[in-house]
Amino acid sequence: TSLAQQLDQQTRQMPSLLHVFSTGNSGSGWSTITGGHKQGKNVIAVGSVSSTDAIANSSSRGPALDGRIKPDICAVGSSVYSTVDPNNYQLKSGTSMACPGVAGVLAQLYHAYKTNNGGVNPNAALMKASILNTAEDLGNVGPDYTHGWGRINARRAYNLVNNNNYFYGTIAQGDNNNHNITVPAGTSQLRVMVYWTDYEGAASAAPALVNDINIQVVDPVSVTHTPWVLTPSSPNNAATQGVDALNNMEQVTIDNPTSGTYSVNLSGFGIPQGPQDYYLVYEMVQNDVVLTYPIGREGFKPGTIETIRWDAYQSASTFNLEYTIDNI
Repeated sequence: TSLAQQLDQQTRQMPSLLHVFSTGNSGSGWSTITGGHKQGKNVIAVGSVSSTDAIANSSSRGPALDGRIKPDICAVGSSVYSTVDPNNYQLKSGTSMACPGVAGVLAQLYHAYKTNNGGVNPNAALMKASILNTAEDLGNVGPDYTHGWGRINARRAYNLVNNNNYFYGTIAQGDNNNHNITVPAGTSQLRVMVYWTDYEGAASAAPALVNDINIQVVDPVSVTHTPWVLTPSSPNNAATQGVDALNNMEQVTIDNPTSGTYSVNLSGFGIPQGPQDYYLVYEMVQNDVVLTYPIGREGFKPGTIETIRWDAYQSASTFNLEYTIDNI
């Protein structure tokens, strides 16, 4: 068996285990992810962006060899202050700098879940789904083969987990499971993702997907919304809505959703190794502005340039941001 198969099998057998890898630094062209193990379905492959969300030219691109979405997510990997031998620090760049940032965020999410659940470790599928569904969308709208699902957003992922914005279920061949989500008025975007730790596929199988769950979301006025889909043969093309037969995660996003109850239908389209466990996670993005840095009590070195950071929904509207450096 390939290493990717072994890693997918490990996560299935040890449900809390989650492997996090860099995508590599061979960014020119498509399908440049280094190492077959990084293309596993149940692992996380991390691309590199700058502190202002610009993709690193060297960051390896997808798709995976069978057309699946890779990288899974991006994080800051450019000019990261890091330790060096024997006892020093320096600025370093690359996807190997981005990867530890994602692993660190996941460690915090694991801790948050354990705090609220009697010290029990979470399922890795929930952790992976939480960071993918709440990522800052970069590049083309929806997922793409350069950024994956976007740049990790620790605050939003934490809120999803801490607020229990998820369902757990199992599904067998031919089953149809329904979950209802109530969306309040004033929501700017609804994000819904189903994710499952897939059974390991046969060596060199294309597609590598074994169990296939399909998602559809029906809004309060009976309009059906389908998930984002990429075209591996045209990797530069933007995602469209359709039927996904490649990935073990599917996401539906709805901009400016009508308030009311949304019905999420999950179909066990092809479940030869069932029943299949899954997590359905959701986020309701509000049109607000949240200061994320600085947040107070930081110590600043005189003469150092600091970057003010905030979260805000990426709408076409503009707003004024005001700050003071003298508390007046």
